[in-house]
Amino acid sequence: MASPSQLIVLSNTISEGTAIVNEYFLSHNLPMPSFDVSGPPRVVIPSHEKRVAAAYAEVLRATIELHNLLLGPTAILMSSSVMDSMSLHFIYAYDMANTFPVDEEATYEQISEKCGLNVVDTRRVLGYAMTNHMFKEVRPGVVAHTAASKLLATNPLIKDYVGIASEERFQAAAHTVEALQTYGIAKEPNETGYSIGHRTTKGLYEELSAHPSRGKRFANAMSAINSGNDPTSLFETYDWKSLGSATMIDVGGGYGYISISLATKFPSLKFIVQDVAGTVADGSANVPAEVSDRVSFMAYDMLNPQTLRNIDVLFFRAIFHNWTDHYCIKILRNQIPALKKGSRLIIVEPLLVESGQLPWHEEKRLRSINLNMLSYFGSREKSIDDWREIFREADERFKVESAVRLGDTLTYIMEVLWTGD
Repeated sequence: MASPSQLIVLSNTISEGTAIVNEYFLSHNLPMPSFDVSGPPRVVIPSHEKRVAAAYAEVLRATIELHNLLLGPTAILMSSSVMDSMSLHFIYAYDMANTFPVDEEATYEQISEKCGLNVVDTRRVLGYAMTNHMFKEVRPGVVAHTAASKLLATNPLIKDYVGIASEERFQAAAHTVEALQTYGIAKEPNETGYSIGHRTTKGLYEELSAHPSRGKRFANAMSAINSGNDPTSLFETYDWKSLGSATMIDVGGGYGYISISLATKFPSLKFIVQDVAGTVADGSANVPAEVSDRVSFMAYDMLNPQTLRNIDVLFFRAIFHNWTDHYCIKILRNQIPALKKGSRLIIVEPLLVESGQLPWHEEKRLRSINLNMLSYFGSREKSIDDWREIFREADERFKVESAVRLGDTLTYIMEVLWTGD
C-alpha cells in the first residue's frame, strides 16, 4: 500500500492536534478561540501542559505548511504581507476602530465620514483587512467589529504597538537592504534602515527622544509585548537565593518592573535601577511602599563608565540586542571599573539556536525578532558562541558560566563571572 501523501500526513496532524487542544479548552472551561467580537484576546497554553502545548505547536506548524504546500512555490513567491502592513497603517492612522462602538454596526459611509478618509478608499482598506479577520461585513455595506478590531479599539497598548509597527518598523524594514548596501555591517546606531527610512541622522533611541509622543508610543508598545510574559520563569529558573543579601544593579531597568518583582519575591536582595534621568524620576515615584527601602533609582548612561564601585551583581534585561557588537563591547568594558573578583553579570535576552531546535512558530518569531534588530539598530540576536566571542573581545577575564532557557520562552538567562581583581 502506498504511503500517504504529505497532504494527508499534515491534515491528520492538524486533526489530531486540534482535538487535543479543543479538549483542553473544554475540560478547563476556557473560552474557545474565535474571530467574533467576544473572542478572547490571547490564546495561551501554559508550559506545564506539555502534551497540549506540543499539540498546539504542531497544529500551528502543520496548518502553515499545508497552506504553503497547496499554494505552491510560485504563489508563495508572489504573495506578500506588505499589504497587511499597509491596511493596518490606514486603520491606525485614521483610527477606524474607534469610528463606531464595538457592539454596534456602521456603514462604510458612516465610517468614512467619521474618520475622514474618502468612502472609496475606506471600502478598499476595510475590504482587505476583512481577509485578515479585522472587521467583518455582516450585510452588504454594513460593517461590524471582530475580536481583532475590538482589541484595537479598546486596548491602548495594542493600539500603540500597531502604531510603531506601521509608522516606525514599516519604514525601517523597507530601507534595511539599502542600509547594508550603503554601510555594510553597522557599527553606529544611525547606519540602519530605520535612520534611512525616517530621513534622520539619528539612531532610533535618539530620534524617539527628540519626539516625546513617539517615544511614549514606543514604550507603550514594549509594554504590550511584555504584558503577556509571566515573570514566574525568571523567578524559578535562576537561584536568586544564592545571591544572599547582594545588591543588584539593574542597568537600563526602565521603571523598575523586574527589580520590584524580584524584591517582592526575594526580601534579602537590594536593587538599584539605572536608566536615563526622566525614566528613573518616574520609576522612583511609583515604587510600592513594601519594597521602597530595597529598590532605589539613579540616572546612568551605559555608554559611559559605570559610576558605582564593588558591585555584587549587574543585571541586563533586553539591552544588548539593541546595540551593535561594537557598542556591546563598549558597554561591557564600561562596567569593568565597578567590578570586584566574583562579581556576576546576569543577562536576560533571546538566544539564537540552531534551526529546528524550536517549534516552528517560535523559531519564526525568533528569526523575525533578529531581522527587526537589524532594521532598527543594525544589531543582532546572538548564539552562545557569539556571546563568548563578545565577552572575549571585551575582556578575557569575563567567564560565561551558564545559559538556561526561561521556561518555554525564547529568552535565556545567562550568568557571567568576573574573574579579575
